[in-house]
Amino acid sequence: MKTPTIAVPAKLAPFDQWVTWRWAERDGKRTKPPFNARTGGYASSTDSATWSTVEQALAALDGYDGIGFVLTDRDPFADAHLDHCRDEETGIIEPWAHKIVETLSSYTEITPSGTGLCVFVRGTLPPGGRKRGERWPDLGDWLDTLDPAPREELAEPDEGDGAA
Repeated sequence: MKTPTIAVPAKLAPFDQWVTWRWAERDGKRTKPPFNARTGGYASSTDSATWSTVEQALAALDGYDGIGFVLTDRDPFADAHLDHCRDEETGIIEPWAHKIVETLSSYTEITPSGTGLCVFVRGTLPPGGRKRGERWPDLGDWLDTLDPAPREELAEPDEGDGAA
């Protein structure tokens, strides 16, 4: 298996809060359990002893589908997961999601499913932050979006194509 190249946001790289992940099936559903990049065992989103440096996570990629970043109260980051907002075939982003991405104006990735977006920001969970199609992770969640899938430019919404 060829080890993919992953671009890691420079502001996340210094934090030793990294895990690897790979697709698995559990109870008939696809899931992405986190793994300890140093040992190959399962990682825990609440046990920092199972996290690694970004260098360790990248070096361990062979045999995994991607890397992830664990959110904690020790880092200044939050993210917005915008689920089911992107057409995987056309790349068209729903207007409501495009507005959020433009408003947050921060590093954005396409999620591993290909149908969502993840926007990384400096900040904390806002009161009432869980809204339609958005998922603001709690502390101890980990972000599985840093995967080796090729990234493409976010497509502008086209008002005439029914992407409302």
